[in-house]
Amino acid sequence: MQKIKPYAFYLAFRTCAFLIKWLPASFTWAILEKLAVRASHRDNEQVQTVRENVARISSANGAELDRLVTESFVSYAIYWHELFRLTRIKSDDVVQRVSFENKEVLDNAYEEGKGVILALPHIGNWELAGAWMKTQHTPIAVVAELLNPQALFDWFTNTRKKVGIEVFALTPDVTGELINALHSNQAVGLLCDRDISNAGIKVDFFGHPATLPGGPALIAARSGAPIIPVATYLNDDRSIHIVFDEPIRIGSEGSLRSRVEETTQIIANRLQHLIAAQPAQWHVFQPVWLDQ
Repeated sequence: MQKIKPYAFYLAFRTCAFLIKWLPASFTWAILEKLAVRASHRDNEQVQTVRENVARISSANGAELDRLVTESFVSYAIYWHELFRLTRIKSDDVVQRVSFENKEVLDNAYEEGKGVILALPHIGNWELAGAWMKTQHTPIAVVAELLNPQALFDWFTNTRKKVGIEVFALTPDVTGELINALHSNQAVGLLCDRDISNAGIKVDFFGHPATLPGGPALIAARSGAPIIPVATYLNDDRSIHIVFDEPIRIGSEGSLRSRVEETTQIIANRLQHLIAAQPAQWHVFQPVWLDQ
């Protein structure tokens, strides 16, 4: 029975992905949007967690908080709707659907020849941004959690591969694989606003204690690559606006541990700024802070 449930979920997932990919977008989105709005109005633990998260990053309350929570569910639904249709988008259309700000920061980082670590929050549509990187002749590598069943992980990997995103599984060897990619002057994209290992670095995040992954800072220390915080904001027409923040360079003084801790806090500070700009687009539906 334990093996049947994950496979049944996989079949349902693939069916949903197939229908959304090939049926008219206006039809499938009308259904998905209604489901997202309905889900945001439920009285359950997940909705409560989202309310807590959005309240902390926005300081909203009352009707304003209700609106932001609903928008957060809808924004997350847009992410999935766009992901399921991602491989239908032609390269020229990808370019047309992306605008950017401060891209010279990325260009300058590539000129250094050490690769670049892109530190992202779960905001907007980072999958489309990855496809856009390929069109700029700067393909990106990302890390993904292993999933059960394996077929589900393979679907995500193959979908991303088709648009030029290289995927490394989150295994004990992944740090070395990412460093090798950076030594080839490649970009590495890491979602940095959620600590899935529960063994991250303690930071102050929106005024409350949390743990965030120390991997980006550790990889930067070992590779010499700069860290560039990035946000991929959704526009009303499903295009995205990519904002590149100023690079973070890990210091050379002190112990490796202290440098990783200091740099992770700097990353947290930068992510705060990027997330606060569009709180309803932050797709973190799990507890983030230590007191949750």
